Amino acid sequence: MNVNIGDPFKEFFVLLETVTSRFWVVGIDCFDWLPFCHGKTKYLVTESKGARFELVPCNLNFDYKKAITFNPFRYTDQISVPEMNGAAAWKFENATFRTVSIVPYPILEEYQKISGVIGLARLNIQNEFTKNNPMRKAIHAGTPVITIALPKLDTRREAVLTVGGHDNKSCILGSALSESVILNERYDFTYLSIQMGSLKFQSRAAAVAYPHISNSNIGVPKEFMQKILRKTGAKFDATTNKYLVNCNANFDSLLLNTDSNGFAVEPEYFVRKHSVSFKFYAKYLNLLQRIAKKEKWKTLLDCDSQITTMLVL
Repeated sequence: MNVNIGDPFKEFFVLLETVTSRFWVVGIDCFDWLPFCHGKTKYLVTESKGARFELVPCNLNFDYKKAITFNPFRYTDQISVPEMNGAAAWKFENATFRTVSIVPYPILEEYQKISGVIGLARLNIQNEFTKNNPMRKAIHAGTPVITIALPKLDTRREAVLTVGGHDNKSCILGSALSESVILNERYDFTYLSIQMGSLKFQSRAAAVAYPHISNSNIGVPKEFMQKILRKTGAKFDATTNKYLVNCNANFDSLLLNTDSNGFAVEPEYFVRKHSVSFKFYAKYLNLLQRIAKKEKWKTLLDCDSQITTMLVL
């Protein structure tokens, strides 16, 4: 999804994540020699009228789960999402967000085609946005901000993402079933069986899965997963924290069955090609971090609460 930030605005292509609460885009200190940052639009606070920034505590500048390093500032600026005709579908005058400076391997493979992330988890609304923010008001009023319309399978119509309202062509409100993310950080759904070629898992009770935009997460028993690994010849690689297979081999689709529908997940969505150059980048970055720590460089690679406020231009 395209998001405009600043005045005059810059356009960022962001990923909507269902299980995270972060809102970040690529910053000016994300240098082009880093694989993730090369050639991407970068946010610079001094280029936008009325933009503000504040220093963030040092312990909040690193995402320990994904090893992403953030710029040490939190920015406040106007943000809008344009519709197809160029008009603003919704606009935030005082939205807060962060910028990233380092997105390491292997997580950069999942984010390579984007320049930012908007987390849709409820924590994002509570912690990152101001109390008078339009998104918070919309949630309290029960009006939709971001809607995903999922037509019935037999209609052969594609899912539609809308911002700021319902899609009346794909979604007939009188017969629609809706559910908001209020207490949970993700949408859960149940399935009865999952199959990959001749391999099949069938649960006595409905099993729970949830969609994730950058990862495929479907809970299956370890025995079934081991069968898949043996069938595909997958080998675990500690440097990537992934199972590696021969990309030239043929793979069966994953067939997911619920009580009323069946879905096919094609191999292209769970078998991804890895770039060898990323491995060399990972080794280089690890070396750079060790040198920075040894030499006590006062950079984003070494978090020091005694560093005074500094803005990289």
